[in-house]
Amino acid sequence: MIKRILIAAALSIISFSAYAQTAVQWGLQTGSNPRTLCVYDTSATRPCVSVGQIDNVAHTFSINVPIGNITGLGTGIATWLATPTSANLATAVTDETGSGSLVFATSPSLTTPAISGGTINNASIGVTTPAAGNFTTLSANTVTSTTPVLSFNAANTIAAFGTTTAGSYNQMVIQNKSTSANASANYVISNDIGTDSSYYGEFGMNSSVFSSGTPADFYSINNGVYFSGHDGDISVGSGNGYKLYFPYGATTNTAHVINASGALGFNTNLGSTPATTGTTGFGTSGQTLITAGSSAPPAWGVLGPSGGGTGITSLGTGVATALGLAVNGSGAISLTTSPAFTTPNLGTPSAATLTNATGLPISTGVSGLGTGVATALGIATGTAGSFVVNGGALGTPSSGTLTNATGLPISTGVSGLGTGVATALGVATGTAGSVVVNGGALGTPSSGTLTNATGLPVGGIAAIATNTVVANPTATSLSPQAQAMPSCSTTASALSWTTNTGFGCNTTINAATLGGATFAAPGAIGSTTASTGAFTTLSASSTSTLAQINENAKLLISPTAPTISSGFGTSASVTANNGTTAFRIGVGTGGTASSGVIGLPTASTGWNCFVQDVTTPATTFTKVTASTTTTVTVTNYNTSGTATAWAASDVLEVSCFAY
Repeated sequence: MIKRILIAAALSIISFSAYAQTAVQWGLQTGSNPRTLCVYDTSATRPCVSVGQIDNVAHTFSINVPIGNITGLGTGIATWLATPTSANLATAVTDETGSGSLVFATSPSLTTPAISGGTINNASIGVTTPAAGNFTTLSANTVTSTTPVLSFNAANTIAAFGTTTAGSYNQMVIQNKSTSANASANYVISNDIGTDSSYYGEFGMNSSVFSSGTPADFYSINNGVYFSGHDGDISVGSGNGYKLYFPYGATTNTAHVINASGALGFNTNLGSTPATTGTTGFGTSGQTLITAGSSAPPAWGVLGPSGGGTGITSLGTGVATALGLAVNGSGAISLTTSPAFTTPNLGTPSAATLTNATGLPISTGVSGLGTGVATALGIATGTAGSFVVNGGALGTPSSGTLTNATGLPISTGVSGLGTGVATALGVATGTAGSVVVNGGALGTPSSGTLTNATGLPVGGIAAIATNTVVANPTATSLSPQAQAMPSCSTTASALSWTTNTGFGCNTTINAATLGGATFAAPGAIGSTTASTGAFTTLSASSTSTLAQINENAKLLISPTAPTISSGFGTSASVTANNGTTAFRIGVGTGGTASSGVIGLPTASTGWNCFVQDVTTPATTFTKVTASTTTTVTVTNYNTSGTATAWAASDVLEVSCFAY
C-alpha cells in the first residue's frame, strides 16, 4: 500500500506531454533490485520509457526527469544542471564577484583575491620560498589592544608577531636582492604630515654596488647600514637610568659609553653583568680628552706641552691671578730662561737686559752714555753732528787720519802733491796726460826707454832695407840687426839657415829631389803632440809599423800588447794581438773562472773594451764590469744574466780604446 502511494505521488509531478495523445500503461521491470519503473505505450513494440527506480531494500524511489521538462528555472540554471561547470554556474549566478573556477574549502588556489574583512587564523600565506609568497602591501586601518601572539597585551597594535624560539632568535627580514646602483632595503616610519619624500625616518642597508665611485654622502656607502631622519630631530638614548653604548672594532667587545649621569667613558670595560659593564674610561674631574690619532681610541688625561697644553697639574703662587688677566699681544707664553720676544711692548720694567729690541728711547732709555753721545745717536747719519757709520758719509770733518776711504776729491782733499800730479790723477788712464798704470796702455809717448814690453806694433820699429829680416846671425849675443835674405825664388831651390852665419839658398836638397827618396831611420814625423804633426792624407804602398795614436792629446790606441793580470782560469794567455786594437784571449783550463782582469798601457782616464766569446756565443756573453787607467775587468754571463764560468779553452775576441 505504501509503495503504491509513493508511486502515485511521484507520477503526479511528472509531465507526460510527450504521451498526451497516446494510451499508456505502467509497470515494473523484472530483475534484480532496484527495478526500473516503466511507462509503456500501446504500440506494437511497447518500449519501456524509464521514469525512475524503486529500491525494495532501502525503500526509496528515484525519478528520471528530463531537464528540459522542468519549468520555472532561472536563466542558465538548466544549462548548468545539464553541464555543471564553473563557467556555466557563473553565467547562471547574477551577483557573483571575481572570475575563474568554483572554490571549495579545502586547499583552494586563489589568484590575486581581494579579501575585505574576516580573520585568517593559523594559516601560511605563500609557500616556504619567500619570493613566492610576497606581499605587495600590508595595511591596517584599525588597531587592537589584544595581541594574543605576544606574552602581553600591547595597546594600539596594528601588527604583532610572536613565537617561542628556545636557544636562538626570531627575525623579520627585508631584503633587496637587486645588484644595481642605488638599490637598498629600507624600513620607513612616518607621521601625520609625512609624504613620500618628507617627514620620515628610515633604517636601511645599501646594495654592494650602490655607488660606482666616491659616494655622494655617508648614506651612499656600498654595503652601508644607516639610520636617518628627514625633516625632524633624532634622539638616541637609554632611558630610566641606563647606559648608552657605542661598540666599535671587529669583535664588538670594545665600546664607548654614556652613563646615566651623561658622563663619557672611552674604551670602557665589558663586565660580567650590566651593572659592572661600562664603569671605566671616564677619567677624573678636570682632565681633557686627548686623541691618540687614528690607530687608538681617545682617553681622558692631562694635556702635555707636545699636544698644545701645559702638562701642569697645579699652579704656582700668583700664576692663576696672572692667567686671569686679559692677554696683550699674541704668541706663546715665555719662561724666564732665554725667552724670545717678537716686537714686545714691555712697558716700563724696573730692570732688564736687552740683546735685541726696537723702540727704546735713547734720551731716557739708555744709561751710562758719555756727554753728547745720546744727542749724536738721535741725529740722522750723514748730517752734521751724527755718528759716522761704516760705509757712510764723513761730511766735512775739521780733521782726521784716513787709512781707507773713497770719494776723496784729489784737487782739494790731498795735500803735498808735486806740480801737475793732481791734474794727472784727475785724467782717465789710457788718455793723454794721465798716469800710466801697471799693465796699462802707454799711449804715444814722445820718448822713452823700453827694457821689457809686449804688444809693440811693427810700425813702432825703425825702418830697415828691403829683403831683410831682423835677426842675430852671429855666435855672440847682440842687439837685433837687419839680415839680408838671399835670392832663392826658383822651384828647384830651398831656403836654408847656417848656424852663426845666417840664411842661404841650397839648390842640392830641394822638393824635386825628394820624389824618389827613402828614409832609413826618419824618426818621428811631427812632434809627440799629434795635432802639431797632423797629415791631411796618409797613404802607403806597403805595410808599415804604426806607432800609438793619440786623439785630442790623449792616448787612443797603443801598439803595446795587453797582458792577463788575473782570472780567466788556469794558464790563460793573450794568444794574438795587434796592440790594444784587436787581440785574442785563450781562456785557461778548469772551467770555473767567470771573470778576469786585462792589463793595458796607461790611459788618461780609462778603457772602453768590446768582448765577444767566439766559442759559445749562443749561450753566454762577456762584457766589461770595471775599468781603471791600466786595467779592464770582464765578466761572463748566461742568457739569464747570471755570472757563469767560461768553458775551458774558450776564445775571446777583444778590442780596447783609451779615453
